Amino acid sequence: MLFRASLSGGLGANITLFNGFSLKNTIAQRELDLQASLQDLQKTKDDVTLNIAASYLEILFAEELVSVAEANIEVTRQQIDRTRQLVDAGSLARGALLEIEAQLAREELQLVNNQNQVQLAYLTLYQFLELPIAESFKIEKPALPEIKAYVTMANSFDVYKNALNVRPEIIASQLRVKSMERQLDIAKGAVLPDLSFGANYYNNYNDNYMRMNSTTGTREVIPFGEQLKNNERYGLGLTLNIPIFNRFQAKNNISNSKLQLMDYQYRLQTTSNLLRKEIEQAYTNALASFNRYISSEKAVKSTQEAFRYTEIGRAH
Repeated sequence: MLFRASLSGGLGANITLFNGFSLKNTIAQRELDLQASLQDLQKTKDDVTLNIAASYLEILFAEELVSVAEANIEVTRQQIDRTRQLVDAGSLARGALLEIEAQLAREELQLVNNQNQVQLAYLTLYQFLELPIAESFKIEKPALPEIKAYVTMANSFDVYKNALNVRPEIIASQLRVKSMERQLDIAKGAVLPDLSFGANYYNNYNDNYMRMNSTTGTREVIPFGEQLKNNERYGLGLTLNIPIFNRFQAKNNISNSKLQLMDYQYRLQTTSNLLRKEIEQAYTNALASFNRYISSEKAVKSTQEAFRYTEIGRAH
């Protein structure tokens, strides 16, 4: 029984030399998409931070309302004691005392409502932090600086210009516009020629390949090494593909990429407009609150002065 052996093999390689910069633009687009996604992540982190800060401020505000309600109750109780003395002395009718006692009941109800608001504000903060009520805690009140009347606020337009350079939602929209520009370049590259370099190598061995031995006069198999040397084949070449007609697919892709680019440009403008509105609204609210604070401060001073004169009159 005879066994025959046969071996063959080859290698080939192909390198793209030019394809309308499609590969380069694709890599750049993926990098822009990655950076935009990272900005989206930062936006989410900022939103969580702002929500926690808002909940913290809501707790401070609610606790201040409780303090105000408790102070009002204390003042009203003092008024009740004074009015009761005047009623007992016959200087006032008993209806005046009943009216002040009704006021005390309303203020005590308001205190309960304010205390409930504090509990709800804490609950909101716990939920943002994903903490159960069993792991409750109390916030620390900061030492707030005194607000001066001469303090001026930054212009809302200046704040908006600075925000355009740092806000993650704006940066993400800008990156996606650039990504769509790369997509348009990729679509345009499809109409350009494609040039590639190729190389291949082939060789084989077969024990059926025989030759006549001049010395012995017999047929013998050509040795393995000699066959590999004689049978090797290789080639080098350039391949140029010129797009002529592809059923308008490249043209349609370019048109679609242009439309997508316009869509993302509009999204960027919409995001910028929304940010501007939010800043203007926050600026207006802050300015109104600042003006109310100044007016309230003046009212407190006037009330304190009137109270001082009243106490002086009673003393005399």
